[in-house]
Amino acid sequence: MLNRLKDQLKKGEPDEALLEKLQWTKQDLERFVKRWEQMKAAAKQPGAQGQKAKSDLDEALKALGLRPRGTTVKAGQSRQDQTRGNRDSRRSEPPPEYEEQYRQFNINTSKGK
Repeated sequence: MLNRLKDQLKKGEPDEALLEKLQWTKQDLERFVKRWEQMKAAAKQPGAQGQKAKSDLDEALKALGLRPRGTTVKAGQSRQDQTRGNRDSRRSEPPPEYEEQYRQFNINTSKGK
């Protein structure tokens, strides 16, 4: 994602819909990308400072709540249905343009239980 934002900035064509949604300017986006790049670079440094920076970066990424996209099933991670032989495995994520609607759907359907 960060690479895509950097590419957009290099081309001088940042995603206007994203900027509008975040209520950011192009300069805000540039500062955001620069800050994350600095965090990534600091995390690659050797020694205690690098370890601390890596820990800080990992915490920041966790705080974003990002999850990998796509469907991945690793060996041994699915449960076998004993009666019918069905497998229960991870589900894929919706496309980015439907992510917010999907999230709201899940929230609203869980309230009804």
